[in-house]
Amino acid sequence: MKKLFAFIIAVSVMMTMATVSYAADVSYTDIQGHWAEKAIVKWSSNGILQGYNGQFRPNDPISRGEMAVILDRVLKYQVTSKNSFSDLENEFSKDAVLKANANGVMKGYPDGKVKPGANITREDAAVMIERAFCLTAPSGYTLKASDAGKINSYAKESVAALESCGYITGRGDGRFEPNVSITRAEIIQILDNMIKGFYTKAGTYSENVSGLVVVNVPDVIFKNMSVGTLVVAPGVGNGDCTIDNGKIVGNAVVLGGGNNSIKFVGNSSVGSSVIVKKVGDSVRIFTDTGVELPTVYVNDGNDGIILSGNFTNVIVQAETKVSISSGTTVGTLTATVAGAAIDNSGKISTAKIEAAVKVTGSGTITTATLTKSASGTTFQNKPASISAPSGTKVTVGDTKYVSDGTSLVTDNSDSGGGGGGDTATSVSSVVLYINNTTERTVSLSGSTATFDLTSDSAQTVISGIKINTNKASTFTVNGKSINTNTKYDMTYFLGLAGIGNTEVSMAQIRALPGGSVTVEGSIAGSDQGLNVVFNTKSASDAYYTYELDSTTLRAKLISGKGGTLISIGLAGGYDPVTHLLANLSDKKGIYTLKVKKDGVELPIGDYTYTELSGMDTKFVINKMTNNNYKSLNTLSDLTGLQITISKAEGPSISLIFE
Repeated sequence: MKKLFAFIIAVSVMMTMATVSYAADVSYTDIQGHWAEKAIVKWSSNGILQGYNGQFRPNDPISRGEMAVILDRVLKYQVTSKNSFSDLENEFSKDAVLKANANGVMKGYPDGKVKPGANITREDAAVMIERAFCLTAPSGYTLKASDAGKINSYAKESVAALESCGYITGRGDGRFEPNVSITRAEIIQILDNMIKGFYTKAGTYSENVSGLVVVNVPDVIFKNMSVGTLVVAPGVGNGDCTIDNGKIVGNAVVLGGGNNSIKFVGNSSVGSSVIVKKVGDSVRIFTDTGVELPTVYVNDGNDGIILSGNFTNVIVQAETKVSISSGTTVGTLTATVAGAAIDNSGKISTAKIEAAVKVTGSGTITTATLTKSASGTTFQNKPASISAPSGTKVTVGDTKYVSDGTSLVTDNSDSGGGGGGDTATSVSSVVLYINNTTERTVSLSGSTATFDLTSDSAQTVISGIKINTNKASTFTVNGKSINTNTKYDMTYFLGLAGIGNTEVSMAQIRALPGGSVTVEGSIAGSDQGLNVVFNTKSASDAYYTYELDSTTLRAKLISGKGGTLISIGLAGGYDPVTHLLANLSDKKGIYTLKVKKDGVELPIGDYTYTELSGMDTKFVINKMTNNNYKSLNTLSDLTGLQITISKAEGPSISLIFE
């Protein structure tokens, strides 16, 4: 293939400010008078994008692999993923693609390919740039491009981030043209619009930069200077970057650094947030006496993050380890992801625990507030004050507690009753509360309590449930528990199995596949399990409707492979794809969307939960058409179409049009 990135020149010119001069010996025969000429010369001088045989070819499209190479040259990625792509072995961009993949910037397709030679569209280029630099748009920002409606939902936030910062301005007539291939000149111009300071040599710098700056080498010191946004690139490795009496007006994005690393000393400040998203070894954020950082978002960090100094807010959004050093103070620490580990040797004023986490260390926590989903959290040392909803389980040291809603009491539910003539726990009945007033009771048949709801109207609201036992116990599902002999909201009960939402009506339960919902669990102190079954309606009634040319086609939700993938959602009459995607129970990780028609399977793409939100049947059909699939214009064209969403090595579920 054409090696558009062949090295033509070797340069070592360093750009440190927006007004840096560029090497005069960079010349191409095809850029004179081009609107991007100045940016092309400047960034070619910095070795980011080069020409070929004396030409730059500014209007040529750029490939996905070339885009990865550009980002690698700017940021200098340190971690490479294992090659799992079938079409990457002999590509010149292989190393850069695998680095971009390891850093969450570039993802493959469901068919195992990454398509490095395919031209990248303007919206996909925006997605990669936004991911690479952790850019965000202001809250409530509305896209200004006249063709914003043509931007795919997965790319809208990325395009908004670049547009709101002024990094992209469209093509002169107000249009963004999201699905058109981006050119080499356009990529160069975006970099020039975005990066106003580019630090590629160690040293001390002191001149202000109004805009985003990138540091991709260790041992850089910003002294007595102000910058817009700071990006500590992966190229810093395990080295240091120091802000000495400096001011960061916007965000500080930490993608590199090591155990001694990112230091805020003197009278330094950060105007917005510190975003930590390093891939690889641990990184330390240090604040000197008198420096107190605002919100620190922990979004990644395979080997953890070390905090040393004073921090106002720390929000843990990744399954990683956060070490709070001795002498460190944190105003509020919020943990939102199960599996995160907090090693606290300092002082936390308020800990908001929203998922089951492990807290170790000799430090103190003044107040710990847990939500229902934080049940299972463990503390090495007991916080001075703990509050949690009734039934929430907490372990402190070697002692297990359960909240009664006002305080923690010793939890003996797993003791099994012991001797002394104690009888085993048994279940007598299960009570369902209909519309908050009517009680419907069923006894057990073996270990199963079955409610026949097939005659209930779609408006029937199932408001609560209570499991009656002969003595205090708990009903446990997936490691989460509720107390027996106590009425619980039906949503919370179904939430144990991962299928809860804000309210539960018959119409919503019937939206689940198969016409039956089963919650399988166990009773503490009993040898038998307990299955609570809700028979709703036959699978033939679990349809949605989709209109095309005033004619209605039915779409049926069918079960996929193991695991729970959707939560209870809205009743029928909604667009089936919107319904399916909006009610995914797991809001983390990457989903794969694909279609199958006439025996031919076609991948649509990989998306985050946010990217999926708002997609509808029309979006999927348009995606198929854009991928050269035959046009789907009539009901007969749609009949037999199967849309499947899945997670790698996890559950899947499908819609099939009949």
